[in-house]
Amino acid sequence: MMPTRTALLVIDAQRAFDQWVLAGQRRNQRDAEQRIADLLEGFRAAGAPVLHVRHRGTRVGSSFLPDASEYAPLADLEERPNEPVLVKTVDSAVIETDLEQRLRADGIDRIVICGATTNHFLCAELAPARPGACARCPLTRTSGRASAG
Repeated sequence: MMPTRTALLVIDAQRAFDQWVLAGQRRNQRDAEQRIADLLEGFRAAGAPVLHVRHRGTRVGSSFLPDASEYAPLADLEERPNEPVLVKTVDSAVIETDLEQRLRADGIDRIVICGATTNHFLCAELAPARPGACARCPLTRTSGRASAG
């Protein structure tokens, strides 16, 4: 049996979600940022791969436009120079990115997903409309996640 190589995938951990909370949107994990920071610390200390996914808005006035301050990562969850940042414009980290190719090229066969909107990893809502939207990756569950809305 081949050894497992696990990577951490941080999804949409951006300041825009703080703005949503300040505006009264509810979240299901109030301590998500600390849990994500703990995961980042552990993966980094182990020398394990860390990848980040950011959402880039496409509508005028979106908090997720690259020139908006809310586009930046949440405090204490910033990317390091050796950690790839993949940018998406849809509710999926698989569509429009080279995530699957990166995982395969690096021999990663397991991912731990955390972030502000972990449902935006595959986004099952897109699957019927976009064949191939779902990756085939073994997943490890974590509570370092939050959903705004």
